[in-house]
Amino acid sequence: MKLTDAVTDTLDEFDARYLMEMQRSDSQVFENVINGIYSMLVKQGDNCLDGGANKGLHTLPLARLVGREGMVLAVEPVPELARTLRSLVAERNLGQVQVLEGALYHEQRRVEFNVVSSAPSQSCIARDNDRAGVGRETIEVETVLIDDLLADAHAWRFGKLNLEDGEFRALQGGESAIARHRPFLVFERSVGAPGWYGYSVADFFDFFEDLNYEVYDLFAAPLSPGDWSAPDRPWYALAFSAGSKDGDFVRRRLAAVLRSVVEADRSPIDSVPADSGQAGIWAVPNPVPAGDGSGTTTVYWNTGDDSVGEVYISVNSDEERLFYRSAKGSRRAPWINAWGSYEFRLYRGVAREKLVSTVSVTRRKTAAEAGRASGARS
Repeated sequence: MKLTDAVTDTLDEFDARYLMEMQRSDSQVFENVINGIYSMLVKQGDNCLDGGANKGLHTLPLARLVGREGMVLAVEPVPELARTLRSLVAERNLGQVQVLEGALYHEQRRVEFNVVSSAPSQSCIARDNDRAGVGRETIEVETVLIDDLLADAHAWRFGKLNLEDGEFRALQGGESAIARHRPFLVFERSVGAPGWYGYSVADFFDFFEDLNYEVYDLFAAPLSPGDWSAPDRPWYALAFSAGSKDGDFVRRRLAAVLRSVVEADRSPIDSVPADSGQAGIWAVPNPVPAGDGSGTTTVYWNTGDDSVGEVYISVNSDEERLFYRSAKGSRRAPWINAWGSYEFRLYRGVAREKLVSTVSVTRRKTAAEAGRASGARS
């Protein structure tokens, strides 16, 4: 896969296949890149949309970035997940977050929605999600249009959509809002989605051409109809107004985000704190100091007996994701924010055989963030 010249010139020995291999063993990789993107783009007072918000993996850090002057509209169709997210938002006094229970689509009606109980994040409208295994039930949900949600908004800066193949239909339901506000968009792009949702690859690219939008993949490479089924391409896409500063960001600055994820994975795994001879897991620093953008901690672990170890992470009490696999070592986590909760769990053996220890990582709030939180409680 050929990257843009700007990315190739900036990244030392960068290989898109390396990031794809990382994603196969750590499903958090793409999410970390997305976090890095909006951490550089979203500012105080912005309005953002999180479609398929789940338990707030992106809703909560977006809320920190927009502050009390902005808004995050979080849309989640699975009732259990929507309730959990509302509770998290209430606990953190995030008045700038609005949680809506519904399914983003291109037309407003009630639809059958397939909920995968064993993996709720893989629930979807158009098909039985055979990747998720057993435990599926069908419920009826109301669909909502992005155009309707943002009809009265004065601006829309950023949108993220993870709808298990329904992203393009949701974007069609927001065509007027996109044309009016010119947001930066990040969304999943499934190769099989056109067949499941009844549109063509040409429809997809014509939509963005009519809006005068450019489409790239998550690794800063242009996306064209001929690339649709190409192997080793990330299944997240980026879309932004042609000729805008967002295009300059993708072509010239996204490389820094990609590099931070790669460097975190390539950080040494043979250095552990002096007092870590016993089995356990640590994070340094913890709490992570306050500051702008995302903060970094280094997670250290040791099974204590050289047995196989697996470190998993749960963000905002969401499903566990594999963070690293080795008997002992360390790895940087460069995406810690003040509104999230991060629990790292060390297991001995494969397939999470025996829990050894856990560590919860937090980040201190800046003075401005602490002041806003205090004001919300008073």
